[in-house]
Amino acid sequence: MPKDYEEVGLERERRTFGGFFRRHRIAVTLVVIVTIAIVVLTTAFAVHYARKGDNPSPTPGIPSLPGQVKTENIVGHLTQLNNIAIENNGTRASGTSGYLASVNYVYDTLKANTNYEVWVQNFTYPVTTLIEKPVLYLVAPKAQNFTYKTDFEVMGAPPGPLDISGLMQRIPVLGCYDDDWTDFEAGNIALVVRGECPFQQKADLANKYNASAAIMYNDGASGDRIGLIGASVVTTKAPIFFASFLTGLNLNSQVDPVTVFVSTWNQGGLVTTFNVIADTARGNPDSVIVVGSHLDSVPAGPGINDNGSGSSLNLELAIQLYKSGLINSIESHIRFCWWGGEELGLLGSAHYVADLVANYPEEKAKIVLNLNFDMVGSPNFFRGIYNGTSGPSDIVNGSAAIQYLFEDSFNARNLKWELTSFDGRSDYGPFINNGIPAGGLATGAEGIKTIQQRTFYGGLANAWYDPCYHQACDNIDNINQGVLGDMAFAAAEVLQTLSLKANVTDFFNDH
Repeated sequence: MPKDYEEVGLERERRTFGGFFRRHRIAVTLVVIVTIAIVVLTTAFAVHYARKGDNPSPTPGIPSLPGQVKTENIVGHLTQLNNIAIENNGTRASGTSGYLASVNYVYDTLKANTNYEVWVQNFTYPVTTLIEKPVLYLVAPKAQNFTYKTDFEVMGAPPGPLDISGLMQRIPVLGCYDDDWTDFEAGNIALVVRGECPFQQKADLANKYNASAAIMYNDGASGDRIGLIGASVVTTKAPIFFASFLTGLNLNSQVDPVTVFVSTWNQGGLVTTFNVIADTARGNPDSVIVVGSHLDSVPAGPGINDNGSGSSLNLELAIQLYKSGLINSIESHIRFCWWGGEELGLLGSAHYVADLVANYPEEKAKIVLNLNFDMVGSPNFFRGIYNGTSGPSDIVNGSAAIQYLFEDSFNARNLKWELTSFDGRSDYGPFINNGIPAGGLATGAEGIKTIQQRTFYGGLANAWYDPCYHQACDNIDNINQGVLGDMAFAAAEVLQTLSLKANVTDFFNDH
């Protein structure tokens, strides 16, 4: 039973949230159907109206999952998660009592309402606990000391005291790929600007290419990307610092050769956290659909939109699939997953996939797709569909087919939508990086709503999609129940459509 895991004695880590941030790429084609298709180019996004639908009309004798997934039930789960945060110091972050209580809520609710095989997968991750104040010091060409918690912070560091002095080397482009690091001199201190890929990806490359340390810095792309962010990474060799935009510009503007000194003393330690996994008793075990959402919040708040909304939707999908009787008609086996450690860098989903790849490759080969729901109730929302057509070549057919199903669902209800980036920055990332097609929905995080988006969706232009993103105010009052219902209907419809396909792979290839 999951409550037994309380005996692990979870250590509450210091503020280490947000291994990545979500950004949304908006398409550029507006398709309006009058009597013929007229293509109108705009600078904002694509709203599509008429394409041939793949989502079938209700089949006689087969229950309708969208009709059973009720917004009020999802809000009920959200209320429970909100109460859990209130009772646990305002947070449900991995490694805290609030997260453990969230795990127990999902586990107990599934056991009480379904006949699924429900289990808890545990994994560990290192935490940074600093014993002394870290140092970032510009030695040459002109000495300058930077202030901890104002100019810089530590994202992660190996255990033990470290005093490192070395030449600073700027990483070209954004430091997301091996090609960006091919000219890097081992032992240098890397300077890397924020952007394009998760912080963890940059940290992994810094370790791979033997940087003695790395300094990432904010990119100044918008008003919320100037200062420090409290993000964390896992690092095995190099301490990873994060600097403000102004500090980064200062370092970047220095005339070579630039010498930098950094110092950290990390006590280290490991924290155990959990994924919750529930398997249906029906469906072809050689054709597995994984439906996932991350259950953890950031330490700063309850995480009710991010991502209580996706987790609660996922939970209600699982319950109603069983209660509606649709479970008796599904062709594919369905595995519902609630990931831990997402806010620390997709740790739970990455652990799950890596474990399959390393130890159970035959089980990994049975997974035909992943659906991911992350932030589906944003107050100042847009209706976002992951842009599967931009996915890697080995999974683009399947990911595009999933995208089209979501498009059809919104089109059938005359709801406007747009494509959002499909760059691996949520828990579908480990799946698409290992050859598994994916798709999903999102309603926006810290991105800025445009005037054109306001025209289509209402709300406030020049404001965040979620004004409480990664903050204490991300509570039960931070949910737009209207868009939550829209996304729930689409999620249920697409899951039903895919679960009734006798051969999902053939369906993908046909699209």
